[in-house]
Amino acid sequence: MNGSHQDPKDEKIKTLEEQIKGFQKREQQRKENQVDRFRLLGRFGSHLFLGPDLKASTIKLFTDENPKGSLEYRRTIGHFLAALIRRFTRIGVFAAIVAMAPIILLFQQNGLIGKQNEKIESQTTLIRNQNLLLEADRRAALIYELTSILDEIDEEMDQAGYQLDAIRTRYVSQEAGSTTLEDVRPNRRNSDSLGLFRLSDRLAGRIVSLTRSLKPYRFINEDGIPIGKPLSPEKGQLFTSMLDSGIDMEDLNHNIGIDFSSSDLSNVYLLDAELTHSRLQNSNFMNASIFGVFDYASLDSCNFKNASLGGKLRYLSMTHCDFRAAKLVSCELDDADLSYSDLRGADIRDIKNWYGMKVTNTNIAKVQNMPEGFREWALENGAVELEDDLDWNNFVKNGWKR
Repeated sequence: MNGSHQDPKDEKIKTLEEQIKGFQKREQQRKENQVDRFRLLGRFGSHLFLGPDLKASTIKLFTDENPKGSLEYRRTIGHFLAALIRRFTRIGVFAAIVAMAPIILLFQQNGLIGKQNEKIESQTTLIRNQNLLLEADRRAALIYELTSILDEIDEEMDQAGYQLDAIRTRYVSQEAGSTTLEDVRPNRRNSDSLGLFRLSDRLAGRIVSLTRSLKPYRFINEDGIPIGKPLSPEKGQLFTSMLDSGIDMEDLNHNIGIDFSSSDLSNVYLLDAELTHSRLQNSNFMNASIFGVFDYASLDSCNFKNASLGGKLRYLSMTHCDFRAAKLVSCELDDADLSYSDLRGADIRDIKNWYGMKVTNTNIAKVQNMPEGFREWALENGAVELEDDLDWNNFVKNGWKR
């Protein structure tokens, strides 16, 4: 019985031995496969870098039994060198192609990035323009209040007739019917009319509230280009409508302090305009024609490019303004402050009382029709002459220093 049965320990040992043999066999097969791969890689490398011609020429060179000086030996050397040159040439071309590939890909990537940047910039421009349009739409809601105020101005004037609801100047405060403007002063806007109309306090308060609500904003001009400086066309419309209606603007400006700064008054035409004590800083008067009284007005940082101004511009502040190609013909400029302004190409023919002006760092290059002695006086009092735009811009950026 014991002889017919195998010991369990022997069975386990036999199983382990079989497993070890199987492992050794697989390991041997792995090493043989690895050797085969190295051989294949070597053949491929020799074929790629040496080539069959160079390989054959090399073998023939080292196995050639002909004498070194013989013709056959020289031919073997020639074949070897020719194969070597061809191989290096092919490797060089291959290496150049491989080296150029990243450069070509880089150029393509730069082109794609450039196109992407253009699309992003275009998208940004569209979003900005859309925001401008939305802002313009929001501001347009105030047009209803503007229209209502203009209608109420007409109603007050119609109700007062030509007796006028209330008329006064800085020297007269009586209510309507107690005096007439003709007893105090003639109407500056039209000496043939009854006078300037003073609005009721309630309506004046509505106008002050509206002008505070009409904040400047950037909008798209007629050429489809967003303007650079925030402006309020609604303020400009209200301002010109009140002037044309014969409202006593001097009373509103001086006693109430209404603010029309940042108004868009480009291309307007105003005759006998009453702008005394007006607050019109940062406004746009480009291509405008305005003739009247500007005494004590605040007109700093305004754009008067190609504008025509006439009348009394006395005791006012017009600093940091753009007067390029503007016309200031026959203006009275008593104590006017034009410091830091650009007057290049402006026409100042027959200006009066200019010797009391302030012209600190005012650019008077190419100013036309200067009165006799004006240039010398201006330069002595701080004016400069900088014809080139780049020179003037650098002068401004450098803190008004050359």
